[in-house]
Amino acid sequence: MICLSCSPASLAGHGRADDGVAETLVFEVATGPITVDPAFRFRVRMHEDEAIPDPSRAEQEFGPWIGFDLDGALRAGDAVAWGRISSADRLRLGREILRRADLARDASSLALLAVALSATGEDAVSARAVEEAVRAAGERGPEVAPAIAAALDARLSTLRKRREAAEARSMAVGRPHLAFDGRGLNAVDPALVRAVTARQRAELDDAIAGLGVNVVPTGLSITAAAGGLEDVSRIGVRLDRHLEECGARLGLDPTERLLPGSLVFIAPEQEDQARLLVATVFDHQWPETDRSMMFCTPDGPWAVVKPPDEAVLEQYRRAGLEGDEAAVTLMAGRIEEIRAAGRATMIHARGGGRLPAWLIEGFAEAAAASLIEDGPIESMRRPRAIRAIRMGRSPRWILTVDPDSEDYGFDGPARDLAMILVQRLLESRESTLPGIVADLKAGSTVEESFQRRTGMSLPVWMDEAGDWFLYND
Repeated sequence: MICLSCSPASLAGHGRADDGVAETLVFEVATGPITVDPAFRFRVRMHEDEAIPDPSRAEQEFGPWIGFDLDGALRAGDAVAWGRISSADRLRLGREILRRADLARDASSLALLAVALSATGEDAVSARAVEEAVRAAGERGPEVAPAIAAALDARLSTLRKRREAAEARSMAVGRPHLAFDGRGLNAVDPALVRAVTARQRAELDDAIAGLGVNVVPTGLSITAAAGGLEDVSRIGVRLDRHLEECGARLGLDPTERLLPGSLVFIAPEQEDQARLLVATVFDHQWPETDRSMMFCTPDGPWAVVKPPDEAVLEQYRRAGLEGDEAAVTLMAGRIEEIRAAGRATMIHARGGGRLPAWLIEGFAEAAAASLIEDGPIESMRRPRAIRAIRMGRSPRWILTVDPDSEDYGFDGPARDLAMILVQRLLESRESTLPGIVADLKAGSTVEESFQRRTGMSLPVWMDEAGDWFLYND
């Protein structure tokens, strides 16, 4: 926050006597937050979406609102970031809050609104907010614009320092879900699921404060994402379905609950929000090559997803995905939902023992390739993996790859190869992959499990798989 304050006396130009010398108080911007009681409902449109030509169909929020500060419009328990609200409605909502707080003509409070809107985006609307603050100050108007400019500089400096601090912190690196080992965790207790999920929800509310996302719990997941409640609910329903589908592929009984609590799935609207959340909540640095991250806890996994950038969308288009940008973006989001469900299933099924990275990531990609109709993953990854084998890369190579390396990134060759190797296991016998996962979770070595389930040692199985891909795919 900006450490500035203002009193009614300063706005009215009153002086104070000090040893007989009159001093004119300097105009200062209010610190905020500006609050109202009771809360009220007020419709605002969220940030304009070019894919929605009819503004009446754009996402809307109704509050109830209890105030605003420099970060956004406040609701009980959370906030909607200014950047999520359409530019014109930021000013409308701010004016209404000031009116209800009896501050509609208070220049100091109007100046705070002007700083908040200008820091979000300097446009005609924020310029109008500055003009209103200047007019409200009357004779002291000439002092207001410089005060707002100084407060804006301070605000922008604060935001810049926040970003730099998050980047400069000594944070953990890598892919933490690939290092998670939950051996020794208690078995899932159905009687405790509700309490565990409530604990996750409270932790989630703290983590996403100020992001302006909606939260919807469903049977097996809790989703926090940008969008209307109906859209976020659909994500949760899909996640639940994918968890069940992935569990079935690992031979789990439909009545067997996978997680002690829920899969927490967070999809902020902006990439910076996802990075900052991972840095502040998990003290972790986001791998530059990854589109999503997973953090596993005894209560259940947390998945955080970045919005797709143009490079990702172009990859999917080259893989044959058709449709406009909105359709391709939606498909990219659905792929990340399946990846999260696949990872959560592999990591938490039958205990929580650590699995090889290629099994986890290969299963996640195989699920993304098969559980979504007309998706691009199969046609994007499989040709690259086959080409690498035919150019001389042995599947054994994947056993030497560091799980935290770029080779497991979104475009990484290890991710491509892992997918077709797991698909090979899934296609061999229905019990092969579930048996291997069960063995490893029970403490067997990879060598022991492959010998038991495939009749071959792991290196020999890799060579056999390589020969098959070399001549048959």
